[in-house]
Amino acid sequence: MMLEAGVGSIVNVASIAGLRGVADRAAYNASKHGLLGLTRTLAAEWGGRGVRVNAVCPGWVKTEMDVADQAAGGYVDSDIVGQVPMGRFAAPDDIATAIAFLADPASSGFVNGVTLPVDGGWTLTRAGPRYVCANGDLQLPRAGAAKFSGRCRARTSDLLLVRQALSQLS
Repeated sequence: MMLEAGVGSIVNVASIAGLRGVADRAAYNASKHGLLGLTRTLAAEWGGRGVRVNAVCPGWVKTEMDVADQAAGGYVDSDIVGQVPMGRFAAPDDIATAIAFLADPASSGFVNGVTLPVDGGWTLTRAGPRYVCANGDLQLPRAGAAKFSGRCRARTSDLLLVRQALSQLS
């Protein structure tokens, strides 16, 4: 229908898991990486025919699904918020506003094939999980470490501590 009309906008909703890996979510990560690839491919194929295709990648959003995940004991709010430079979860309206921007030809009519993280800066600074525990010691997760422990708060900004810890490992 859009291709026949020669105009349209598709906004796929992926995830930060499509930009970075998230432990214990292999199938979810793979599906989001695939969706981003599909977004870029369709943007290349359909952009010249008037149909723009973009994607948003939400970070952690405070929803009922998040509440259920936390109830299972995998992580607590501070595990997530501590890794987000803006210091909070996304709200559903944050994601909706980004989608509306990408869908609106008046606002983004020359935007095509873009992946827009809506994550408060999480993917911008995240080189990998780093934790500072209550006693102040830096602990780097073991290879294959599965989940946030809830006992340590995440810390993404102190590169000096990371360098010191890495030098002690070698």
